[in-house]
Amino acid sequence: MAAYYASKIGLRLKASHLLANASRACCRLGDSDRAQKLADVTENIIKSQMKPTDVFSYQEAILAEVNLARGERLLLIDGSLTEALKLFLLSLKGAIYLGFTRLIAENFYNIARVCDRLRTSKLKFAMLLAKHFEKELFSKEDLELFDATKGWERTQVATKTMKFLDNIDLDADWETIANLFKAEAKSIWHQWYAEANPGKEGNHPIEDAIDSYKFLCRLK
Repeated sequence: MAAYYASKIGLRLKASHLLANASRACCRLGDSDRAQKLADVTENIIKSQMKPTDVFSYQEAILAEVNLARGERLLLIDGSLTEALKLFLLSLKGAIYLGFTRLIAENFYNIARVCDRLRTSKLKFAMLLAKHFEKELFSKEDLELFDATKGWERTQVATKTMKFLDNIDLDADWETIANLFKAEAKSIWHQWYAEANPGKEGNHPIEDAIDSYKFLCRLK
């Protein structure tokens, strides 16, 4: 309903954000068909808002929420772990480009839980990481153009994320990789808790849910 009215008053990107979240909710409820249809509609709306002057990196980045939704369907319903991981890495790249902190945190967590389930896989995480994250994450020209036309600022979390990815031991096993991404996801939620509760000891409830892989899990 909110997406419908957002679209009616011209807020089509807001509508796409709401539809992407609806797709993710359907996924957690086990409704694969509806989750897929909502993701498709979301992607169509976003692409309709793209302009010929938008750089490719931006066009790829604004599909981050769609890629996250599609990845969660592959993980939670289809059990296609490798394909889900590819989409989470693509979504993470877009989230970094946009400085979208919550999406960075959720992709960290999703990557962690996929890696945890790939413990016995002979596939190497480094191969998938290299496919989506080249040595220089974005070209200098892309960053300058995007900064000038979209008002983008590289957030502290986005900068930290790029450093984290650069420092990953590419020879590490899947379990180690999972723990690394899980820790990064928790650190973002802990930072939000600390900012909301200055001087107070404790953890964000989401941190515990991340530890047990019960955050954003399938409900039925």
